[in-house]
Amino acid sequence: MNISLKNITSQKGITLVEILASIVILTIIIFTFLSMYIHSAKTNKISKDILDATYVAQSQIESIYNISNNTNLIDGLSALHTNLGFKSNGADCNTGCEFDKQENGYYILLSISGESNDLYKVIINVFNNPSMEQKEAQIETLLSWKKAEVESNDTE
Repeated sequence: MNISLKNITSQKGITLVEILASIVILTIIIFTFLSMYIHSAKTNKISKDILDATYVAQSQIESIYNISNNTNLIDGLSALHTNLGFKSNGADCNTGCEFDKQENGYYILLSISGESNDLYKVIINVFNNPSMEQKEAQIETLLSWKKAEVESNDTE
């Protein structure tokens, strides 16, 4: 029997240890990228929710701005209910008013308070649930409401 030493020391195959090592390395790489993907998906969802809530707040503030340019404060507060669907929380409007409504799955809280003679601070808060615990968006602005026109009975 002539057994050559060359055949015994030949390394033409892959050992079990090498296969296991490569599987472990691939698993570590895959789990790293998978966790980054999951975190990215969560961040994108949160960003989308905030963006949607901000859009709702912006559209509400633009509607209120339009009302403030075309009506006086008394008629404007009435228009908030009739045109925009806000419900009053029963607060005294001399010191500040609060209104709320639900739209597109969001709960919107509107606060109006007097800052000076004809300047009013308007705050829109948007929440994602009726308990209003976590705020999704907030927009604030100062609006000058059109003064009530006084009818004059002067004859010239």
